[in-house]
Amino acid sequence: MKVQWVVQGPAGPVPAPRPPAELLAQLGEQPGLAFYYMGAFTFDAVIDLWGWPYHLVMGMRRTHGYTWVPALGMPPVLVAPGVYVPGYPPYDAARPPMGAILVPPTDLGWDKPPWLPS
Repeated sequence: MKVQWVVQGPAGPVPAPRPPAELLAQLGEQPGLAFYYMGAFTFDAVIDLWGWPYHLVMGMRRTHGYTWVPALGMPPVLVAPGVYVPGYPPYDAARPPMGAILVPPTDLGWDKPPWLPS
């Protein structure tokens, strides 16, 4: 199955370009290549670089309250959803930063792509 990333754009969710399978295969041996291609593609470090299964990772993220995760090269989430740590910004599920990978609402991915009008 071809996985489609959805990222936060300036006016809302938009589809993001995924790296080709040949590049993903090379990343297993040379993970540094991802930084070279970051301008052209959106990388999810856990799925694209570490090779974890898409459905498992997105399911865990959804279970733990994540609605978005940072793409490769973005600052990390400092505090998990639902946790309060004095002095640190809370996770804001309603306001993903631009470029963040959005977590699909179901295990089947996006029933209806969020960038299409209702």
